[in-house]
Amino acid sequence: MFIHRIVFLVLICTVVCFLGGANVSFAEKTVDWKAYCADEGETAIFLIDVTTPYDSIDKDVLTAGFEAIISSLKGGDKIIVRTISDDPTHSKKLFDKCIPYCPELSTLDELFSDCTQGVILNHKRFLMSELGSSIRTELDSFVELPHSAIIQTISKSVAEDVQKRSATKIFIFSDMIENSIYVPGKTFWKSKPIAVIDLLTKDALIPDMKGMKVSTFGVGRSGGSNRTPLEVKLTRILTTFWTIYFERAGIPGVKLNHNLTVQD
Repeated sequence: MFIHRIVFLVLICTVVCFLGGANVSFAEKTVDWKAYCADEGETAIFLIDVTTPYDSIDKDVLTAGFEAIISSLKGGDKIIVRTISDDPTHSKKLFDKCIPYCPELSTLDELFSDCTQGVILNHKRFLMSELGSSIRTELDSFVELPHSAIIQTISKSVAEDVQKRSATKIFIFSDMIENSIYVPGKTFWKSKPIAVIDLLTKDALIPDMKGMKVSTFGVGRSGGSNRTPLEVKLTRILTTFWTIYFERAGIPGVKLNHNLTVQD
């Protein structure tokens, strides 16, 4: 009887642990995520502007873009998700992990390796669950903030997130309308784009991005809660500014898009 009670208690504990999510914390503690970062792997940085109250149209664009980003990556690549907020110091890194994979081994080494397709599948499921949860949490908490520090957050991300890996891709989901304490919206819209660019150059706020690939999406609507289409005149100012900005950063040809186009 005593043995039966012990077995019963163990079973109850097992069920409770799984239902309570203890398996997730166990996986988090036991997986060596850094071991999955391949030397030749790419780094994909996903910047999400959380300063605007996005509607269902925006969220559909974000979801489709997110799926396209994930499908473009492979095992060993790193995914970093960071927010664009009202101030660069408020930018949060939501995610920073590499996609699980088994490195190529000799036939003999494979026999003694702990890396199996089953293990990789479980770790991928855990990673995608955590990644999706981090994006979903932000989707559910978008609010309109008084400022949007896009320029400084890009500089912060390049300085902190870019590593000496084979390639870096940066995906920016934002209306790309700068309205920070550093460059207020009125200044952004009323000044000549080149004048703002010269200010950024003077203050070393245009990072060196040579060799990187940048894709923007979510562009083309106003930053207000009504989310009306951006006027043609304002669209021209926006496009001119960011074209010059990315050219100065060393990556000419970056386009502002509503829907994401993933570069090869």
